[in-house]
Amino acid sequence: MKSRQAILIIKAGTKLSSLADTAGDFEQWIISAMHRPTEDFSIISVATGDVLPDPASISAVVITGSTAMVTDSSAWVDSTVTWLRQLADTAVPVLGICFGHQLLAHTFGGDVLDNPQGVEVGTVDMYLTDAAANDALFADMQNMKVQTSHRQAVMQLPATAIRLASTAMDKNHAFRYRDNIWGVQFHPEFNAAITCKYIEYYRQDLLQAGLDMTQKIQACHETVAANKILQRFSGLIGI
Repeated sequence: MKSRQAILIIKAGTKLSSLADTAGDFEQWIISAMHRPTEDFSIISVATGDVLPDPASISAVVITGSTAMVTDSSAWVDSTVTWLRQLADTAVPVLGICFGHQLLAHTFGGDVLDNPQGVEVGTVDMYLTDAAANDALFADMQNMKVQTSHRQAVMQLPATAIRLASTAMDKNHAFRYRDNIWGVQFHPEFNAAITCKYIEYYRQDLLQAGLDMTQKIQACHETVAANKILQRFSGLIGI
């Protein structure tokens, strides 16, 4: 029987404490959205000191979100960057989500900073670029609602990266680097209930920006199209 190479989930952080009563964490939500059995996956918690494996032992990579910041330059962030640069010479599919999206941009020469437009959180409109029409993840998709929650943003893409989507507050909301590496600022693993908790997490920032919390919560709803991105990514993996 042919051995199966694992799909590696790089766990860069954990869910909010306010989600303690919600089952699972980033990695379980990702696995569920990819419609694969748990035995297909290996989870490495880099934020707590786990060591990343030999790139030859994996078939794909998903990098989770985190409350950490790429600009913190933590030792585990630096070591993950080094590992990702080694992985880039392979054809392994890679998907970075939120913090993971920013980490990939930083890894390959982009700039990540606090977004001067402020915190972007909630169910927001995402607009696809013309390049998305020919992209393996976004082809045949339309502009869509997405769940997002971030203070920092990719202010400048890596030199050869392709912008795939933007929002009103974030011009580089999704990108592709080479033919096998994607970053998405939004959370395709989130549902509306999870996103509402992140809106509450940023309450003070939103109030200081003059935003209506009630309106923000009421605008939060499911994002069926965006949630399919992880399933599409799963379809690119050869196991």
